[in-house]
Amino acid sequence: MGENTTEGVIDKNNKIFGYENLYIIDGSMISANPGVNPSLSITAIAERAMDQIPAKSEL
Repeated sequence: MGENTTEGVIDKNNKIFGYENLYIIDGSMISANPGVNPSLSITAIAERAMDQIPAKSEL
């Protein structure tokens, strides 16, 4: 995750740089191990990312 393509693959909203409407929303979006069982962290980040995606009616 970074500000641009030289710093990361995705932006703060999990959108892949250089591709329209393509997102990474799974455990690979976390750059380091957040703890013993990261499932709640992954779920929270995924839910936040999904909130950033506009509904079809808004496209």
